[in-house]
Amino acid sequence: MKKSEEAVTGVTEAPTHPLFKRPILPIKNWAEFLTRWQEAKTWEEMLGLLHAGFNIVHFYRRSTDQQEFKPADRLIFYLTIADGWTHPESLCAPDEDRYEKQSVGLNETDGRQILMATSELRQALMKKAFDQLCQHFFGKGKSKDGEPLVRDERYWTDKVLTPEIFPRLMSFFRVKESRSNVIEIRNLPCPSSWRKVSHHEKQVISFLLDLASFLWRWKETEIEGWWKEEDKATVAKFNREMRARVNQAMPWMIEVLVSLGRLDILAKRDIKLNSACLVKLKEIALLAELSPDDCLVRERRRVGNLEEASLAGSAAADFLLKYQLNTKTRAKLEMVYRAQEKSIEARDRLKALTARQLRRRSRLGK
Repeated sequence: MKKSEEAVTGVTEAPTHPLFKRPILPIKNWAEFLTRWQEAKTWEEMLGLLHAGFNIVHFYRRSTDQQEFKPADRLIFYLTIADGWTHPESLCAPDEDRYEKQSVGLNETDGRQILMATSELRQALMKKAFDQLCQHFFGKGKSKDGEPLVRDERYWTDKVLTPEIFPRLMSFFRVKESRSNVIEIRNLPCPSSWRKVSHHEKQVISFLLDLASFLWRWKETEIEGWWKEEDKATVAKFNREMRARVNQAMPWMIEVLVSLGRLDILAKRDIKLNSACLVKLKEIALLAELSPDDCLVRERRRVGNLEEASLAGSAAADFLLKYQLNTKTRAKLEMVYRAQEKSIEARDRLKALTARQLRRRSRLGK
């Protein structure tokens, strides 16, 4: 529209929106994400990238100079960044002034500046990575119908207990500290913590309890005789590798369950603990200490056996003593049951033999 026309009509042309003057492109693949992450200089840029990381769906290379990635690499990245988010005491570098703070915004309620030290900025980034893991990995998510998704066997074998992910997961939830009756797991809330457990932490706890149930109910896939030899070999290899990972994970999961106070997950009748699990339980139980305030001892000392550990309040000792008692009782009952079965079988054979002899005598008498 010309100026003369504008003067007549009184209409002015709307200015071009600034967003029309610049390119707006999504991050193309995971290699580009990592490049932008390495180049990011500000805290806000890093927060934004962490928020968007799980939106990326492509992992292929766009050029020969890019590295090839897989979805597992994204999970490993987030586990690496989130590691240590619950331990602010270890987030200050030796050469940093822990009291020097920077402004990162204004408080919405009183308008005051929000000041954060560098260690607090690090923790916020770790917490952001942890929250994203909870939303996209630890949380169950929902189906198209809005119902919570079920973590079935394929979920655990294909997405969690993989050679790439599972060792990282066990390292992420490794034992931070073991003392007396307390086992602390890294990146999990301390059982004695005064603060309330957050929604995301509840998601992680639910994930770990479901994983524990899966570990002890997993069974090798049966190999059918009519299968092709190559299929038999594939399934046999899968069984061996999965069994090795499951057996390796069980003692670690014992520590996690003790930390969460949820050994009751293993209290089901059909669950059997291998020797490594029993050793781990005893090891944890013997961390307990007797105190003059609670027992007839002259000075505080480490317990000497499971009975003393139980007296000192060790949940691991209580569980192990009950498990051992139940195992012995079950073995005795099984012996009695088998003896009774043999007695019944012998009685039935005697009855059958007697009946045959009577029938034979009857035929001879005729």
